[in-house]
Amino acid sequence: MIYSLGEKKQAPAMVKRTTRSGVPVVAVLASTSAAFAGCAANYLAPRYVFETLLSTTGTMALLVYLVIAVSQLRMRRDLIASNRLRVRMWLHPFLGLFVVALIVLAFVVMVCGQAHRSEVVSTLGLSAMLAMTGMVVERRRRKRPS
Repeated sequence: MIYSLGEKKQAPAMVKRTTRSGVPVVAVLASTSAAFAGCAANYLAPRYVFETLLSTTGTMALLVYLVIAVSQLRMRRDLIASNRLRVRMWLHPFLGLFVVALIVLAFVVMVCGQAHRSEVVSTLGLSAMLAMTGMVVERRRRKRPS
């Protein structure tokens, strides 16, 4: 994954270096190092790491599905216009809007309850920060002369 991000200029250029046989060594080493760091953190603070991962995965999954649903709603018109729409979704746009509404409602319920508030707020906050950082980087990249 990090190799792919390097190819799209969304990660440092060094991660897309490959050996003569095509192995992205730096990307593999970086990913492996991150996995070992996660294992070490889990060994040093097992309860905290496990609970954090367990509680944030649900929020992240909902966020991913929300982004997919919104993207599908926004991009469909362009795909139809360019004759590139391959899979048609039935009940468009109503089903997509319904899914978006349900996911937003799930976030609201999770924020209103005490049990998952911190996970939802921190996940959404960090995701918003990453999205803004990505937009700033992309804007700067476009302004730079090639």
